[in-house]
Amino acid sequence: MSELIKYTCPSCGANLSPAPGDKTVSCHFCGSTFSASAITDRYEQLSAEKLAKSTAKYKADLIKYRELRSNTSALADEVTSLSQTPTALPIWAWLIIPLHFLAVVFILITIKFAWDNTAAMTFSFIVFFSAIIVLIAMDLKKKKIKRTAEETNRQLRIKLDMLNKARGELEEFEKGFEIDAIPESYRSFEALDYITDIFKTKQASKLGDAFRLYDKHRHYKTMEELQSRQVELQQRQLEIMDELAAYDFDDTYDDDDFTLHEAVQTFKKLNQDQ
Repeated sequence: MSELIKYTCPSCGANLSPAPGDKTVSCHFCGSTFSASAITDRYEQLSAEKLAKSTAKYKADLIKYRELRSNTSALADEVTSLSQTPTALPIWAWLIIPLHFLAVVFILITIKFAWDNTAAMTFSFIVFFSAIIVLIAMDLKKKKIKRTAEETNRQLRIKLDMLNKARGELEEFEKGFEIDAIPESYRSFEALDYITDIFKTKQASKLGDAFRLYDKHRHYKTMEELQSRQVELQQRQLEIMDELAAYDFDDTYDDDDFTLHEAVQTFKKLNQDQ
């Protein structure tokens, strides 16, 4: 964020070089003569206008920069979370087909060797159909797990593409954004707005002067906050003193004594805070 604005001739636009202490300055190109103070005043006005626009643009760029960083960070977290989501089928899912085969073999063996035994056949068919129901439930669960894994992988691919795009936008934006043009201590939106107003109202024409005015503003604001807090503490102390003055001392311990104890402890704490 450059502060440099060249002194130029109002008549022809050529560069001027006013020396310190000169009352007038002449243009070597067109020969016009001007008041040195008028030229420097014009310089300061142009400088303030330029810095007001630059500071306002810096704030807008800072907002976008933080949004891009926040979006990139959020996408990176989502990609990490999705990549850590289990997508492999559990071991039992691979046993469904062999278990179906074993169930069929079991019922065939039972039919071959216990065809004449009604009780054995009944028990075998109950076991067989129960196993089939369990296997069907396992197969449905397996399909659900596969669908979830496929959806997770699809979302992961989408988020990866979005993350790569966001990182590219962030890197491209960083190339044209000089974040260090404003010191970190003045990058709050409150500070940037205040500094912009300083330039708009022509109170300063240099960044350093604007920073000093903002520091003075923050100092006064901090002092006002401290004074306000001091007034609140004094008011609370007066309230406690009024409670102590109105306390009825007697020989019994009751709720009033407990209230007095709290008041005294609060009074001590207030004095310690001071």
